[in-house]
Amino acid sequence: MTSNGTLLENGAANGIRLVLGGGGARGLAHLGVFKVLERNGLPLQFITANSAGGIAAAAYLQRGSAERAEQEILQFLSSPPFARLKLSSSLERKMGAEGPFSLLGRVLSGWRRQVAMQLLFSRPSLFNNRRLEMVIEALVEDGNLEDLSVPLYVIALDLCSGDQVELEKGSVRKAVLASSAVPGFFPPVAWNGSLLIDAGQANNLPVPSARARPGGPLVAVNLSGRPEQRQSFTSGIEIMLRAEELGTLYANQLRAQIADVVIEPDLCGRHWLDFSDVSSIIQAGEEAALKAVPRIEELLILTSRGTPRAPVA
Repeated sequence: MTSNGTLLENGAANGIRLVLGGGGARGLAHLGVFKVLERNGLPLQFITANSAGGIAAAAYLQRGSAERAEQEILQFLSSPPFARLKLSSSLERKMGAEGPFSLLGRVLSGWRRQVAMQLLFSRPSLFNNRRLEMVIEALVEDGNLEDLSVPLYVIALDLCSGDQVELEKGSVRKAVLASSAVPGFFPPVAWNGSLLIDAGQANNLPVPSARARPGGPLVAVNLSGRPEQRQSFTSGIEIMLRAEELGTLYANQLRAQIADVVIEPDLCGRHWLDFSDVSSIIQAGEEAALKAVPRIEELLILTSRGTPRAPVA
């Protein structure tokens, strides 16, 4: 632990093995988790992360404190450049629609739904990677994974081989871009002869990956809480997206069972493209992490008295 209260000194040998799940805008809750870990002096051994978890971890590690990361991220999310990307959900609701009139809502409404389906049949994704690249360039500094103060392992899925990959060297920005390339929305990212995408349903909460490395208590931050209740679905693509959401939810629950501590921010009904009231997302992460502090402290003490916790086969 450094003198300014951060947790960024080469990874504590028996510190927390932290797992950060994906979740788009919900990933801002990870900043609240970092704030609590910092405030309580809980050391990090390494971070394993998928998608938004990777972006949050990189932004935090590069800036050296959760407060600074939060300030810079909130500043960008309230800036005109971010508004021009049209990724942020509005509180305004379209007449007769059940969800926020967001980017996803526009894509799934009326004639845009037909256009979206035509685009998906004629090109790799609805959007090019430039929108996502602009977000990542604003939040994540240029540099390499191996130079971060605490090891960061970024999870992605190889579209060609079907294998899960764990990125631990190379460009930080490109690694989190690949891990955030949601299939259908953003195109795959080329990486050393592979085409990488967001692990999503396959490994959105990569607890088994972190378990493969021995160390201190394994703490997982699961962002996929109970989904918002819905009564009707007007298109096949909405049903497909809902099924993917539910698949990720139940897969995360199974993975969370093999973590030592699970932090679950209350984000019920928050869609992954909903960037409205972002401070409340961070606060949800902070509140959930506070509840977990006593158990984490207990496990760190137990680990310090014995051998590091062994990997699980």
